[in-house]
Amino acid sequence: LSALSSAAMFNIIGHVVTPSHGRIYDVKPALNKIKDLAQRRSSLVFLVAFGIHAKILIISGMQFLPNHTFIDVGSSLDAYVGIRSRDYNKDLRKYCDQWPSWMAKGVCDAFQSPHRLVSKVS
Repeated sequence: LSALSSAAMFNIIGHVVTPSHGRIYDVKPALNKIKDLAQRRSSLVFLVAFGIHAKILIISGMQFLPNHTFIDVGSSLDAYVGIRSRDYNKDLRKYCDQWPSWMAKGVCDAFQSPHRLVSKVS
């Protein structure tokens, strides 16, 4: 989600980097970083994309930070940062065409032609 900081759809005040999927991971370091972020505001929404560990992190976060909201977004935002993780987000061009302002910086660069065809009207 850190790449979403360059996308206009969210007002991101920080992010927590977690290890890649498929590893067993202690959620305490991520939870401590979330607690640090939570001190900045009285009510935040945390978007969590952390695989199976998201459930543990969210439950722990809700216990320690009951005034904040936690949403498990899974892979639903992957396309906006240029990650083709599922069948529904493999076509990044579609996302770039329909929601260009939501895309993270640089994701749509490959789909923009430097030479646009302009038809002449006579």
